[in-house]
Amino acid sequence: MDTLQNVIVYNPVFTNMVDRKLVKEPIFSLAVERGDETKQSAPAGTLALGGIPPGVEYRTPLAVKPIEYTLGTRDHELALYLITVDG
Repeated sequence: MDTLQNVIVYNPVFTNMVDRKLVKEPIFSLAVERGDETKQSAPAGTLALGGIPPGVEYRTPLAVKPIEYTLGTRDHELALYLITVDG
C-alpha cells in the first residue's frame, strides 16, 4: 500500500505549465459536445489550456468544479485528479 513515505511528489503537467508561464491564464476549460443522434456523430469536445478557445460557443455563468485528489488505497493503485460531474 502507498504511504506518504513512498509516494513520489510531483506537479501535474498543467501546474508546471502555469509555473513556467506557458499559458495565458491559470485556468483550463473542457467543452463537452454531446453526440447528435440524427447525424449519428460521436460525442466530441475541446480541452483548452490557459482559457477558452476561440470559436467555442458558451453561455454564462460557466460551470466551475473543484479538482479533487484521491490517493490510492491498494497496492499499486494510482492517485488521481478528477472532477465530479453532477448533471
